[in-house]
Amino acid sequence: VGEVSSVAALDSARFVTGSLDNTVRLWRVGEAEPVQVFTGHESGVRSVAALGDGDDTGCFISASGSRAHCWELDKDHCRYWQMALPGGVVMTADAGGLHFVRENGRPWRTLKIQDTDKPLPNDPLLHRYARFVADSMWLLPVYYYPDRFEWDNDTEPKKLTLPWPEGFDYQRVLGRAVNAAK
Repeated sequence: VGEVSSVAALDSARFVTGSLDNTVRLWRVGEAEPVQVFTGHESGVRSVAALGDGDDTGCFISASGSRAHCWELDKDHCRYWQMALPGGVVMTADAGGLHFVRENGRPWRTLKIQDTDKPLPNDPLLHRYARFVADSMWLLPVYYYPDRFEWDNDTEPKKLTLPWPEGFDYQRVLGRAVNAAK
């Protein structure tokens, strides 16, 4: 177990700890070993918090650096994570793919090309973060495959989605739980 940085009670029988070894652990009160270990953070987990009313908390949030994960205990995986990026951009990952929005709600700059159904991204920030995604080997850049991205609308696009490729193990990116029992 890494150095514990945060603790949150889920109910009267369970709690979670965030550790500087990039993991979150689920514990039962009175037991010496964790029940599950949640992996997926790229840096030390600085904060954990229960979601719910305290009697039936099936979800919790963990945060490290500029990334926050939302975990579902009954599914043993991360529902989504969100990362604040420089330039006022928020990137969210969930089962549908990667989503990019501006914190201020402004639409992305686009370019409409003749004989295309939808506008193409034409924004330097979007290009930078698509390159970040490609360098992280999550997806190929959206600009190489314009049919692979989706806008929330075509007239004033504020959210760009890069769907996960067919058969891609997106939970590897989001994070998952492993059984900690020996």
